[in-house]
Amino acid sequence: VQEEKNKNLVLITSATAGNGKSYVSRNIAKKFSEIGKKVLLIDNDLKRGAQHKELNQQTISMDEFLNISENNIKNYAINDNFYFIPKISKLKDTFKFLYSPSYKNQLNYFKERFDFVIIDSAPLLAVSDTAILMSMTDYNFSVARHGLTKISESSQLIQITNQTGSKIDGFIYNAYE
Repeated sequence: VQEEKNKNLVLITSATAGNGKSYVSRNIAKKFSEIGKKVLLIDNDLKRGAQHKELNQQTISMDEFLNISENNIKNYAINDNFYFIPKISKLKDTFKFLYSPSYKNQLNYFKERFDFVIIDSAPLLAVSDTAILMSMTDYNFSVARHGLTKISESSQLIQITNQTGSKIDGFIYNAYE
């Protein structure tokens, strides 16, 4: 991903669960932070996200997410350059939340303050939330796992993104042996 001014929202998805999208997104965020980029990782798999367990954090509420600001952003720092926002728990209507002006305002807030915002999303074929997010991000990547992802699933993923007016910027081939 070439860094361009204001083109820093990167979504990582997969066709189905178990492809390693959370592993990949977490490691991309860590590697960017290690080369001096200020990076925010957001666990936006609102149904089954588990990044918080890998990073020893707690899930947060919708109100906590919407109230992240200059006053408390440091609470989400894992280290100097790596920040993490855990999954929002107990959301009643994820679709409505992701379409809300409040959510979009928070994304814009993050976009202005970080070199990269990496969004770990749900698998596209399983959850419609991901299609909404893809319309808001600058780059969309799908993780395909060696021996697991079927070509038909990747084709279906591309077809859905085209139908929704988004696109896949690339595939990350994971767990090749």
